[in-house]
Amino acid sequence: MHTQYQISVLVDGQPKTFNIPAALVEQVRQKIELRRRFEAAAANVCNINLRRYLKQKEKP
Repeated sequence: MHTQYQISVLVDGQPKTFNIPAALVEQVRQKIELRRRFEAAAANVCNINLRRYLKQKEKP
């Protein structure tokens, strides 16, 4: 029996499921982790920029 791998994502705001071949599972996992790290870094940059903006706005 073969193991099935699937990933669910939003495409144009709608959930969509894709089958992942077993040979590509590790590569897909790495890409997902890379995306998570990117999202976390982008959130940090936005937070820093917001704090800088608000701090600058407070100055007379």
